[in-house]
Amino acid sequence: MLILFLIIAVISIIVRFFWLFNRKRMRWLKHGEFLRNSSFIINKNKYWMEEIRLKSYREAFGLYEKNIKEICLYGKVIDMKYDLYDWTISYVKFKDITIGIKLYRPLNTVQLIQSEEPLSILTMETDNPFDDKY
Repeated sequence: MLILFLIIAVISIIVRFFWLFNRKRMRWLKHGEFLRNSSFIINKNKYWMEEIRLKSYREAFGLYEKNIKEICLYGKVIDMKYDLYDWTISYVKFKDITIGIKLYRPLNTVQLIQSEEPLSILTMETDNPFDDKY
């Protein structure tokens, strides 16, 4: 009985370790045609970017909203900010990371930026990681 308990405990620890290790580098945008990804540094803050392309603006807007809902399931949301007038940029802060997601209207693309460590939304906005050079 003790051996079975130890095996279950070891498996549980290994699964948790891999989950914690991979959760910061998981693919967020699961819908649409994968376009590109990259990592970069702005003002000593490390970011991870991924981008998808969709067939039409209607599809892009629908999947933009769907991706925001899926991102919010990641964990407890500490803070959230979105543009009330435009609805094309949203930020979500969690305990361990901050995520920004943007819908580019004329290109029908959705871009997601994830910080490698927890940042305030104001810091992320100031860094402006949605610039085209990344």
